[in-house]
Amino acid sequence: MKANHKLNHSTSHLLAAAILKLYPNTKLAIGPAIEEGFYYDFEFENPILEADLSKIEKLMKKLAEQGYVTKQVSKEFFNFNNQPYKTELYNEFLNDKKEITFFQFIHPKTNEILFTDLCAGGHIENTKEIKHFKLLSTAGAYW
Repeated sequence: MKANHKLNHSTSHLLAAAILKLYPNTKLAIGPAIEEGFYYDFEFENPILEADLSKIEKLMKKLAEQGYVTKQVSKEFFNFNNQPYKTELYNEFLNDKKEITFFQFIHPKTNEILFTDLCAGGHIENTKEIKHFKLLSTAGAYW
């Protein structure tokens, strides 16, 4: 797996972590790395604006600097409550007999769990590796 794919993929997870800190009732869908970078699909209670991107980006950079490490974990660590899209994906993977993995960003000193997600994998080892990124736009998505 290419290094920039892992970096972009991990940055999409960092975006989701920041979104949940700022907008805790947000529903998560998917967040893959793509050729141009990354994205994550969300359902917000109230739409966010492009003007909100700088606030989100600032929190992402602050979180990245804290040096969370990535760790693959078992399903028991993922709370599907209030996450209908993740529940749907999980059930779809089960029905299709696809491999299901979960990962977490964990603080190396405090063991604080920043974020847990259902994921196919390919991650950097530490969020300190996430340094240069820019959130460019918002767009609508339909599930």
